[in-house]
Amino acid sequence: MIPRIENCSTEEFEQVKHFITAFELDDRVLKQEEFLVIKNSEGLLGFGRVREFDGFSEMCSLGIITHKRSNGLGRLLTQAMIHKAKHHIYLVCIIPHYFESFGFKVCDTYPAQIQDKLNYCTDSLVVPEDYVVMERAV
Repeated sequence: MIPRIENCSTEEFEQVKHFITAFELDDRVLKQEEFLVIKNSEGLLGFGRVREFDGFSEMCSLGIITHKRSNGLGRLLTQAMIHKAKHHIYLVCIIPHYFESFGFKVCDTYPAQIQDKLNYCTDSLVVPEDYVVMERAV
């Protein structure tokens, strides 16, 4: 049951939208073509989104199905998302230590669209941890 990473199918997109709601991730303007999925013969294991903007990429909506976590799937998916990104990458997260191993660094200067994302997360996806913006050059 070796996991594989692929573009998201229409059927998988319905599952992804369900888990985005369940995991309380960014559910704004979801586009199937922005998603990668990681799966095996049992089905969907996780998903992640790469949004392309003028001059930069954003990684977001990364989720691994709860009972499949801690098996390295997030690492595989994150690497694939980095590879998919076409530009300098930004992300908004609450676990910066996880993304540091992929070359991301906390930053305080970023595009207006990322500020909008930070505002959305802070206002609508309230968690006890602090949100940070991170960046990685490709």
